[in-house]
Amino acid sequence: GKRAFYIKATLTPQFCCLSFPDNFDRARKNSVDLFEDIYGKEVLGVRQFENERSFLVRLSDGFGLLFKMHGNMSNVLLIRQKEVLCIFKNNLRNDFQLNVDTLDRALIQTNEAFEASGNNTRAIFPTFGGVVNAYLKLQKYETLEPIDQWNLLNQVHHTLLKKHFYLIRFNDKLHLSLIRTGEIIEEHKNPIEALNGYFHQYIKVESLANEKKALIAKLSKQVQQGERYLRKLDKKLMEISSGTSHSQRADIIMANLHSISKNATEVTLFNFYDDNQIVIKLKRGLSPQMNAENYYRKSKNQKLEINKLKENSEAKQRQIKEWSSLIKEVNSVENFKKLKLFTKEVGITSDTKNPEEVKPYKAFIIEGFNVWVGKNAKANDELTLKHTHKDDLWLHAKDVSGSHVVIKHQSGKTIPASVLERAASLAAYYSKRKTDSLCPVSYTTKKYVRKPKGFPAGAVVVDREDVIIVEPKMLD
Repeated sequence: GKRAFYIKATLTPQFCCLSFPDNFDRARKNSVDLFEDIYGKEVLGVRQFENERSFLVRLSDGFGLLFKMHGNMSNVLLIRQKEVLCIFKNNLRNDFQLNVDTLDRALIQTNEAFEASGNNTRAIFPTFGGVVNAYLKLQKYETLEPIDQWNLLNQVHHTLLKKHFYLIRFNDKLHLSLIRTGEIIEEHKNPIEALNGYFHQYIKVESLANEKKALIAKLSKQVQQGERYLRKLDKKLMEISSGTSHSQRADIIMANLHSISKNATEVTLFNFYDDNQIVIKLKRGLSPQMNAENYYRKSKNQKLEINKLKENSEAKQRQIKEWSSLIKEVNSVENFKKLKLFTKEVGITSDTKNPEEVKPYKAFIIEGFNVWVGKNAKANDELTLKHTHKDDLWLHAKDVSGSHVVIKHQSGKTIPASVLERAASLAAYYSKRKTDSLCPVSYTTKKYVRKPKGFPAGAVVVDREDVIIVEPKMLD
């Protein structure tokens, strides 16, 4: 009886290749019937287009199946009487205008044509490809006299026509070559065996290498992001610890109560901690003693902020150590199956986004309180509806579009007015009133915020609110 013959076309942007498996097992998912018009048609022959990476399988009743192997523009086209009826990759719409009669490229490959082209190699041999051109470079082609160049080109051309197929590693990549160069992995005289060997080696070796590369790139990016985050934390800690502390400011005010005007907004006093003058900002309307109490309160909150920053720093250092260890382990895996098993066990994949990237909010720390700012309208909904507790404080610039802002509730603690003001400034900054000198910001506990069905992304109803007027400002 007749033996079945299968052609498998892999047409991805990364890998364009034909293989010829002995049998065919249809995938249970993501599988569809195509080109139904040619089911049962007889194969009449194959037409290879001259100097072109395309061939046509000629079928009965005027049908044909055109394999266009053009890298990331590769496609398979169903043709009848030169008319393109259907294509495999529908995004390549220009293929519907493809004219089969224009695919042949007749090339005059003689010494006279070479000289007439000004010794332009690519004009005479445009199909040599990367491996052959690299081979010519190794033979110091550019340094040869024109006649010697032609002799080398002619020699290479005849070598390519001998139909010896080499599976090679060249410049750290796997290639199917018609010329012997690089590291020889396999050698074939049968083109089908050569293609199958190349396909299986690529899947086995290159897929492993590509997956490992993607995983390592992902983990390395997380390490880099973690290190940037640590640098920001270190800078913040240094800023807090290097300057005059809030408690020291409070002590200086208390030592100079008699010389401070009640309505002053700043005062220059002697800093007995470093024997220099210091400018201390004051809140208008507060007595000097109340301003000192305000700084004492800030000092207490600053200690909480420092502890939180140190806690976050230690956690991030542990993450970086874990990611670095995973990079080493990924590098050591020797086959694709083990790599898949390993990534499943540790919960990483090459196409999974960094967990920090999928959060719908930007995270800030203000005096030890976590403050989250929605990234966009859709993220606002996710932040408010999925990441916020009923006792969290919710803020939004009043009567304009902008980010939802949340101050995370801490059990047993009241959110200080200074934290509220800075978070409100963030809400104003991430709104349409960013450039205004002052902006009203609504705030309320999350339990008074609801989203009626059918409301657009980011839109909510606030049942009870207070308003604070602040300057739109990013955190220092």
